[in-house]
Amino acid sequence: MRKEGKSERKKTRKRASEEMIQHRPYTQKVDIYSFGIVLWELMTGMLSFQNMTAIQAAFAVVNRNVRPVIPNDFLPVLCEIMTRKVIMLVSEMRYMVNPSLIA
Repeated sequence: MRKEGKSERKKTRKRASEEMIQHRPYTQKVDIYSFGIVLWELMTGMLSFQNMTAIQAAFAVVNRNVRPVIPNDFLPVLCEIMTRKVIMLVSEMRYMVNPSLIA
C-alpha cells in the first residue's frame, strides 16, 4: 500500500469544502461538494484552482467564496445541479446524499 504524499494531500485540499478547511462540524454534504469539484474537473479537463497553491485555494474558498466557474457549454441540467445543489456556498443548501443527485 502506498502512503499518501504531500502533493496528494494538496490536491485533496483543493477539493475540500469550507467546513472541512475551517475544521468546523460537518455532515456528508462535504463529500457532495468534493464530488462536485471532481465532476467539474472531469467535465472541463482542468484541475480546480490550478493557478493557486493549496493554501491560496483554501483561503479563496473560505474568505472570498470562490468556486470553479461553470462553463456555458455544460449541459443545462448539469449546470443546474452544479450551481444550485453541489458546490453551494451554504452547506445546508447542498444535496445530502448521492442518490438525490439523480432524483
